[in-house]
Amino acid sequence: LVFQAVGCDNGGMSIPLPVTMFQLAYQQGARIHSNSYATNIGDGSYAYIDREVDRYIFQNKEFNIIFAGGNAAGAGTVGTTGKNAIVVGGFYVDQPNTQIYARGPTIDGRFKPDILSTAGATNGGGITTTRSSVQILPGCEQLTSNPSYCLIAGTSIAAPNVAGAAALVREYFMTRRNVLNPSAALVKAVILNGGESL
Repeated sequence: LVFQAVGCDNGGMSIPLPVTMFQLAYQQGARIHSNSYATNIGDGSYAYIDREVDRYIFQNKEFNIIFAGGNAAGAGTVGTTGKNAIVVGGFYVDQPNTQIYARGPTIDGRFKPDILSTAGATNGGGITTTRSSVQILPGCEQLTSNPSYCLIAGTSIAAPNVAGAAALVREYFMTRRNVLNPSAALVKAVILNGGESL
């Protein structure tokens, strides 16, 4: 398990080039990389960073990269459109048949996001997650029962759910099917085919 921080002491974001982050994690043994930010402005375009993500996965075929799709709600607003990455949109936990965050299609007509996960609730409630001790996140409602946690909504919360599923799928193939190095494509295919159509 490799942790990489992108928050700054001043509360801002400092995201290094994704390929640099991926390579550092890869060299330490990580094969699943969860990113709780979208790579572009949320217009469904295929940006430079999307190309770099696709290239990295193509060159490192057993490395899954999961991205939050962004928090816009309209059609064509998905913020990450990489073809090889797993892009995660979101739905409300109390409305599992309604996509809320990061809608497709992409500008070039592809289906994105790839899969949806729980990203909040219609009553404005969020999903419980750890709270940063350095950075104050907008919309992060600190829990009075435990100040190390907060409630927050969006695909930044949905993406780690899918990353956890990817880890379980990868572990299954390694321990139960004797596949020593499951490919990113295999893990992605199992996750996508395990979902339900909305």
